[in-house]
Amino acid sequence: MAPDGAHPASPLSWRRGLHVQTGAGAIVGLLAAIAYASSVPADAAPLSSALLAVGIGLGVAGRGVAVTRDEARRQRHAAWARWSEVEARWKREAGDQAFRAKRRELAIARDDYQALRARRQEKLQRLQSDRRERQLQRFLDRHRLADARIPGIGPGREATLRSYGVETAADVTRDAVTRVHGFGPTLVGALLAWRRAIERTFVFDPTTAIAPYDAEDVEREIQAEKARLEWRLLGGAAELRAIAQQTIARRASLRPEAEHALALLAQAEADAAQAF
Repeated sequence: MAPDGAHPASPLSWRRGLHVQTGAGAIVGLLAAIAYASSVPADAAPLSSALLAVGIGLGVAGRGVAVTRDEARRQRHAAWARWSEVEARWKREAGDQAFRAKRRELAIARDDYQALRARRQEKLQRLQSDRRERQLQRFLDRHRLADARIPGIGPGREATLRSYGVETAADVTRDAVTRVHGFGPTLVGALLAWRRAIERTFVFDPTTAIAPYDAEDVEREIQAEKARLEWRLLGGAAELRAIAQQTIARRASLRPEAEHALALLAQAEADAAQAF
């Protein structure tokens, strides 16, 4: 047992190897496959089992030299400390965190890709339901401040409004005009009254289809997202393979040190069991 009575799990997953499975999954008929791999295992059997296996394999049954209980306890404590250090390094440098994170990232990208058709339909439906507001905004946008006769708004103040991005009736909102320097309640009220007067002349045409440029905006947005996700997914399998190979290499380099620490710990446990 560990000094604190617990048996931490062994990180020696080299005993099981590194299994990376690339599953073929069609992505809306466009991608040939998406990298979907099982996790790189970072934990193996409980350490007690690993110790037993190593003890049997090494023929650990005590050194043949009797040690005192205090000496055995000291050696056992040092062996556990060394093992804990190796275990922490293994998890930090050769664990599966990077692999799992990349796989989650790709799974999210895959789900987003598969949802693109539904997103396009949702956006087009929103355009349909928002036709009145869009018609109104286009109507207001045709009424320019430069052509208007608004009490207190001459060429100078019209130029000031333009510098703040307020050029048409569509731009005239309470938030927009109250931010304009030098415009108090009187001028703000005059501008809002002008906009309301224009709004009253608006007539909604329910037979008008969605404007082509609105639908084109939706399509451009969807196509841009589609291209981004395709690029992400097509490179995903290679990224997963690279991460797996790096993890395999790091585990191979750490394996001798881990085996040595495990063997010392098995010997310390055996000595503790035979101490007088």
